[in-house]
Amino acid sequence: MVVVAKKRRCPPERAKTVKKELIDRNMSQKELANLVGISQKYLIEVLSGRRAGTKYWAEIERVLDIKQHGN
Repeated sequence: MVVVAKKRRCPPERAKTVKKELIDRNMSQKELANLVGISQKYLIEVLSGRRAGTKYWAEIERVLDIKQHGN
C-alpha cells in the first residue's frame, strides 16, 4: 500500500482575503499573477484550493501588503 501525503491547500479564509484585496484595489488576478511571477491559471488554482501554492504565499501577501495570522 502506498500512502500519498495530501498537500496543504489554501484555507478558504486566506483566499477570501486575497480576493477582497483584489477587489478593493481594483486589481485583476492576472495583474497579481504577473507581479508574483506565476501564471493566472496557477493563481486561480491556488485561490480555489486545487493547488497548494506554498512557495508563493509569502510573495502574494507581500505584493498585496497583507499578513495572514498563523504564518
